Amino acid sequence: MILAAFWTGLLGAIAFVVITRRHRKHTVVIPIADAPDASVVHLRGKVIGDMPLRAPFTRRACVYYWVDIHVAHVANLKKRKRWRSQDGRAFTIEDDTGTATVPLGQLLVPHDVMHIDRASRLAPRIVATLTGLGVELPDSAEVTIFEASIGEGDVVDVLGAGMRRVSAPGGDARERGFRDRPVGVLELAGDVEVLGERRPVRTLE
Repeated sequence: MILAAFWTGLLGAIAFVVITRRHRKHTVVIPIADAPDASVVHLRGKVIGDMPLRAPFTRRACVYYWVDIHVAHVANLKKRKRWRSQDGRAFTIEDDTGTATVPLGQLLVPHDVMHIDRASRLAPRIVATLTGLGVELPDSAEVTIFEASIGEGDVVDVLGAGMRRVSAPGGDARERGFRDRPVGVLELAGDVEVLGERRPVRTLE
């Protein structure tokens, strides 16, 4: 069973890499300040601002998380069940040139937690979290937990289009020179893709 879970994680990692490369193939990362209005751009920045959510198992403050739970009866490998849960909020990213607001769109976020153990050996806090998620947990079952999140400081790639809420320090936006970079927040909207960074996979304590 542990071997099966290993291959599940590995195949998930390969799928993420393939999808990421497909989406990035014909795009070049540009600074947020250089992003034109109403054109699809590829941005890269750090997540900043309020983190209103908590990832269920790590309790990490975040703007998005997903968990995927597999429960398999040791005596009967065909008796398997799966639970998945996720939540997210719009968030803000920044680079050295500016900031952009990102709505929830298509998110590709690889897991950074993979925990495998018999249900009877799980820590009480993990059992409590599983119970809160509505997971049925026979003592004889083997449980595999995957969790991923986007939190403060994470670097994400974003593909999408938006409009800039322009402002000029100390005066009206019309006072900017023709060659000056626009000042303000780029507000992305519509069909947005968010590609999360891959972090080292760890187990729960």
